[in-house]
Order: sequence, then C-alpha cells, then structure tokens
Amino acid sequence: MPPESLQVGTTYDEKLDVFSLGVVMLSLLVGRQPSPTEATVLLENGTRRSVPEGRRRKADLDRLGSDHPLHSLIVSCLHDDPGSRPTSADVHMHLLQIPPHSMSADRYLSQFADILTQLQTISTQQQAIITRVTAVEEKVNGMDAWRERVSTIDTNLSAHSSTLTSLNSTMDSRLAAVDSRIAALESSASRQSSSASARDYTKIHRARYSFGSEGSGRDQFDDPRGLATNKAGDLIICDAENQRIKIHGVDGQFKKMTGRKGTKWGEFSFPTAVHVTDDERVIIADSGNNRLQITDKDFSEFSTIGRRGSGIGGFRYPYGVVQVNHSALGQCLAVTDAGNHRVQIVPCSGETGYAFGTYGSGQGQFQFPRGIAVYHNRLFVADEDNHRIQVCYHVNLATTSTMMPNTTTTAMTTTATTMMTTETTETTTTTTTTTTTTTTTTTTTTTTTTTTTKTTITTTATTTTTATTTTTTTTTTTTTTKTTVPATEIRPLGGGFTF
Repeated sequence: MPPESLQVGTTYDEKLDVFSLGVVMLSLLVGRQPSPTEATVLLENGTRRSVPEGRRRKADLDRLGSDHPLHSLIVSCLHDDPGSRPTSADVHMHLLQIPPHSMSADRYLSQFADILTQLQTISTQQQAIITRVTAVEEKVNGMDAWRERVSTIDTNLSAHSSTLTSLNSTMDSRLAAVDSRIAALESSASRQSSSASARDYTKIHRARYSFGSEGSGRDQFDDPRGLATNKAGDLIICDAENQRIKIHGVDGQFKKMTGRKGTKWGEFSFPTAVHVTDDERVIIADSGNNRLQITDKDFSEFSTIGRRGSGIGGFRYPYGVVQVNHSALGQCLAVTDAGNHRVQIVPCSGETGYAFGTYGSGQGQFQFPRGIAVYHNRLFVADEDNHRIQVCYHVNLATTSTMMPNTTTTAMTTTATTMMTTETTETTTTTTTTTTTTTTTTTTTTTTTTTTTKTTITTTATTTTTATTTTTTTTTTTTTTKTTVPATEIRPLGGGFTF
C-alpha cells in the first residue's frame, strides 16, 4: 500500500496503481511476498523519522539484483513521492526498451500478463474497500443523526422535567392553601359546635306526650316494634307480643287494628317490621311465621309471601322489609332474612328473586341482620350481632315510587293465599266462572309453573257479587320462558362499607 493512502484526503490516481505495480513486479521476480522494514525509525532524541520505500524494500531489491532490466523501473515505481513515480505510459515505454537478449519475449509477455491480472485483482479489491469505506461513512453519518435526535430528546425531557417540577410546586402550593382552608373551616366548625353544645336543646326535643301502656287492650301495647306512616299521617305499629297490627293517629287516638296469634291470613306470630308503599299497601314482616304478609290500608285483604326454609323464597325470621325498584326485576321487596343471615330480594311480580350474604363477620356477611333501609342504590342493613351497619352498593337498586297495581275492586271481598313451590317448565291457566241472577260464587285458580329452581305461585280467590246468569269455561296452556336477570346485572355487593 503506497504511503499516501494512509493520509487523510488522499486522491486516488494512477500513481497509486503504479506503486502497486512495482510491488507486484518485485514479488513476482523475487518469488515471495514483499517484506518491507518499519516505515519509521526511532532517533536518539526520541523522535521518529520516515524511511524511504526503496530502503524499506532493500532486501528484496538486492535479491533481484541491480543489473536486472526491471530493477530501475521497480525502484522508480516504489518512490515515496507520487510525483517522482513514472506514469503508465512511462512504464509501457520502459518495458518496450528492454533489450531482447535480456528476457525472452514469451517470458516477458507471460510475466506482463500476470502483472496485468494482478493489477486488475488489486483494482477490484481497492474498489471493494472504497465501497465498504463509503458504507461505513454512511453508517457513521446515520449514527450522527441518531445522536442529534437523542440529544434533542434529552433536551425535550429536560424541558418537560422542568415543567413538571414547576407544576408540582404549583400543586403543592395550592394543596397547602386548600389544607389551610380546611383547617380554618374545621376550626370554625369546632367553634360553632362548642357554641352549639352550650345551648340547651332539651326544651326543643323533650317529649311532648306519649300514648299507650303495657297490656292487650286496644290502647295498650306489648313490645311494640316496627313503625310506619301512611299518607293520612297515621302511625301503623307492629304490636309484636300481642300478635297484631294497629293504626293510631299521631295524637295517639286509636283507629283500627287487625290480627291475632296464628298462621292463617291476617294472623301473626311476632310481627317485627312494617312498610307502607306509595299505593298504601302495607307490607308486614311476620317473623315468627317466616313470611311476609301484604294487605291494603283497610286490612280488608291479605296475601302472603314465603315459607320456612333456607332456599330462595324461604325465610327464617324475616325481620325488616323495605320496597325497592330493581332495574331488571321491577318492583321488589328487600327483606332481612335474620335466621338465614342474608338479605333477600323478592320481586313483587312473582318471579324468582335472589339473596346475598352468608353467615360471618367479613364484608358482605351478616349475623342476624335486622333493620333495613334504602337510599338510591344503597341498602343500609343493621347487622345486629356484628354490631355494625353495612352499606351495600347495588347497581340495580333505586328508591321506589310505587309497588304494584292495586287490584282491589269496589264492593268486592277477596281472600287469597300465595304459596311458593318448585315444578316443571309449563304454564297452564284455567278459569271457570259460574254466575246466578242473585248471588254468584266465582272460583278462580291460577297455576304458574317455571323451570327447575324457579317459583310456582298458586292463587285461590273466592268472590261474592251480583250479576246475570253466565257460565264460562276457558282453558289455556302455554309454554313460557322465565325472564332471567343476566349475571352481570345482579351484583348484590358491587362495593360497600361498614360502620
């Protein structure tokens, strides 16, 4: 490789190829690869001095011999200064001037052909090297571009970091201001509370009057439990130990009562809670009979829901009841099923409801739940033996406005009973009506049966009225598919807390 090829900014021309030609000719003539000495020599003063190419390759040139016809040509080709090297034309002329007796023409042509072949190979290799160098330079330039991009990103990150630091400082200042404001409000509230505690509220909240005494008379009570008010402003009271429901005015005046101890309609066993709907239906938790009783405001008709059991629709000491509006099941009753340690959602439509809660003290578990209230989508449950109130968020519940249509007919007395069982998937409705011109007895039997684990409701009603003679018999058999609430909608405890 010529000396100038190692220098920066070298221009590749024919003088470089002429140098390579001298190396190739020398190698061919001496029969071995060139073995030059070091390019520099260390002087006594510690500096280095470059060594001319002719001296570096002296061993090979001596081996060739100074009397060789190509010796002077090779020496001139290996000159350090490119300007002192012969041109390609000079080389050609020198070769033509070699005397015929010094080298046979065949040998000369053969060597010259070899030299040309090697020159072509060297040229090809140099071109490949130049291509690779160009590719490396492009990669280096690309890396420089990436370095610039990384530098730009670092600058942007630094700017964003400064912005975030400024925002954090601003937020800290604002939070400190809010904390100060809250502290000031709490201090003000504390002063107001202290001032309020100094007031005497006993005159405002002292008992004005009372009514009733212990006993079983109409103005007496024995262990009164649940209370509710109707639209008339009267009090509806569960007189638990007297096994009855009473209505008193807010002034204490007795108005009406119903019930006695027993298991029939309108009979009770330790009623504990009462709820009045917007259409003035009265829902009574008949705890000892393990059921709910539903009646109108005049106590003229009764129906029951439930039986003793632990399945859906079964109760063990239902204690509290409230009406709710379920987005999927419509109007429902939320009942604290104390003995089963759960809350049941009972659809007023007669469809199968569901329950949530098990025995325990964890979140969503109960031990003898008692009172219950609803506000929007929250159920508040008095968890008695856990000594707490559980607040259950329910995605499908909201406070209700009405319960169910009032089917009471004027001048009609109806006695009904409702029982829940489990049957097969078929619905049969049979209605038989017989009427005379004087007194007509109408008996209606409705049986609704749904799939396994669903509820069958049987209602028997006896009606007395006056009409013309008519006899009608209608039998209808259909197959029904019960509306089932998707599992994703029924989420009894979509969250909540206790206190």
